Amino acid sequence: IGEMEQSMKRPSVIWIIICSVCIIGAAAASGAMVFLRPYDAVIAVGTHESSFSDSSMSVSINSASYSAVPTVPAVPFRAVWIATVKNTDFPSKPGLSMQAQKKEIDAIIDKSKSVGLTTVILQVRPHADALYKSQYFPWSAVLTGTQGVDPGYDPLKYFIDSAHSRGLKFEAWINPYRVHLASDTSSLAAFNPAAQHPDWTLKGDDGGLYFNPGLPQTKQLIEDGVMEIVNNYDVDGIVFDDYFYPDTKVDDAAAYKQYGGGLPIGDWRRNNVTAVISDIHSRIGNAKKNVVFGVSSFGVWANKSSNPAGSDTQAHVQSYYDQYADTRLWVHKGYVDYICPQIYWKIGYDLADYSKVLQWWVNTCKGTNVSLYIGFAVYKVKDESWPAQEIINQLRATVKYPEYKGDAFYGYSDICANTNGISDALTNYYESTG
Repeated sequence: IGEMEQSMKRPSVIWIIICSVCIIGAAAASGAMVFLRPYDAVIAVGTHESSFSDSSMSVSINSASYSAVPTVPAVPFRAVWIATVKNTDFPSKPGLSMQAQKKEIDAIIDKSKSVGLTTVILQVRPHADALYKSQYFPWSAVLTGTQGVDPGYDPLKYFIDSAHSRGLKFEAWINPYRVHLASDTSSLAAFNPAAQHPDWTLKGDDGGLYFNPGLPQTKQLIEDGVMEIVNNYDVDGIVFDDYFYPDTKVDDAAAYKQYGGGLPIGDWRRNNVTAVISDIHSRIGNAKKNVVFGVSSFGVWANKSSNPAGSDTQAHVQSYYDQYADTRLWVHKGYVDYICPQIYWKIGYDLADYSKVLQWWVNTCKGTNVSLYIGFAVYKVKDESWPAQEIINQLRATVKYPEYKGDAFYGYSDICANTNGISDALTNYYESTG
């Protein structure tokens, strides 16, 4: 402002020239903003009522129209999921030496960076056990082959240090309710809270064992377990995968009778899950404002045929009804810093078209302070009907929306193996887009 005031004292001819240059420069800058829009992650600070009305948008996406590389803004959140359950991505097998595991960690970080990714998301609690020293959960069996056995080092800390030293961010991935993929608890360590309190668990229709979301004890356990990580480790974020109520057939009648408070059981279950999400978001924000909290949700909240606010889909699973996860409410209320829907369907798929599901999530996040990251099904490129180009087409279809803030790819093993050229395709895409 001071410089402008001084320039106004100059002769009028010079002032006219200066104004003309400023106008031209402003116009050029305005045009450039289309390609330089910053996509920084946004911390949720506001709240939006559940009656929030989504604005209507329409988009027609033809995969063929995305064959040319567009000029698009760089997206700083480009993440890969690193699964530890069943030793999917890390460690390659249980019982490896500390040195061998550290070597694998460094290789994972190096590969992720070479592809152009900026964030690694590690599954730190695969089975109500931990890849770090915890006062609540035993050491994970994926490390040594036996739950509760100390691996001799702290894998979580080593992962964080390895990522940060190479300029990558690190987020801890938690499955909050899952105890075991089977209902047999014989392999659980005596220290496992599910072994100590079997009455805290319930069986899923998939045969797995889960903590009962309707009990105050499990709510406290989950929240304290998250804060243990936040307070003791230099993580950049905490993210929940979409394991909430495993299905609609769980036997939680006793908990409902004691704590239901007269609510319909579906609403009571949704309230149980929402309370944990809201509390964790608040507790993380109060403890470390630089740590974000996100949820990787199932792609479809509800079909429009089931709920007028739902998406134009015919999905067999609807998170609102089948998992009791009201992810739309969490966005509108600001209970998460980001939402990362797993839109694991192709463009044009009749039951759940990628473009239609994407549009629904864009509308859901519009006008909120919640960042929208998109989950991409890299693991499907094993199938010949899912070429790597499908993922690239989806990325190009997504980047046009200002609500879109980043990518998250599941999973690491296929990126590492360059399955059907997916690693090369992602590297080329990110190099071409900045």
